[in-house]
Amino acid sequence: MTFDNILDGRAAAGRSFGAFLQRAEQRAATSTADDPYHDYRRLNVQRMQRVLKTFQPSHDTLETMQRITAPQLWIVITEDWCGDSSQSLPAIAAIAAASPNVTLSIIDRDDNLDIMDRYLTNGSRGIPKIVVFDQAGRECWTWGPRPEAAQLLFAEQRAAGVEKESIYAAVHAWYAKDGGRAVEAEIVGRVNESILVCS
Repeated sequence: MTFDNILDGRAAAGRSFGAFLQRAEQRAATSTADDPYHDYRRLNVQRMQRVLKTFQPSHDTLETMQRITAPQLWIVITEDWCGDSSQSLPAIAAIAAASPNVTLSIIDRDDNLDIMDRYLTNGSRGIPKIVVFDQAGRECWTWGPRPEAAQLLFAEQRAAGVEKESIYAAVHAWYAKDGGRAVEAEIVGRVNESILVCS
């Protein structure tokens, strides 16, 4: 399957999840204190590795993904320093891998801001952001940057004037407790809603 013309051809040059994780691990290992993302890189690699070990798509998810009968391209716009991405991307990759008709392509946000700006969340460049296309280039659905419950928690804490680091700590505690199930449920919901149009 080819998706060379989608998103100006840049999606075809994206990374697989394995290649994304490998690069993240290399960056974390070589990052120095003058890197503004130094602490985040190592922590995010640990988070991704933990999710990889603990998350498995449910039987219902596997059945839903088998209903995708035509090629789809799942583009994830993100960065390896993004905490939300470290919690969601491994689950997204596992779900995508459940269908032989899904190609997952991960592109860097900061190298593709013009693409990112087509998919803003409340005016911001929130990541990770999934954009799904069928082989005809039709946009099927989008998702991101957080599950609804995590987004609500973030918004409530910010409105209450909670400090940024405390907000992130609360959100990551939520992710750890949830175990990827909210991400899974929301993505499977999008797949089910679009199944007649994009498969």
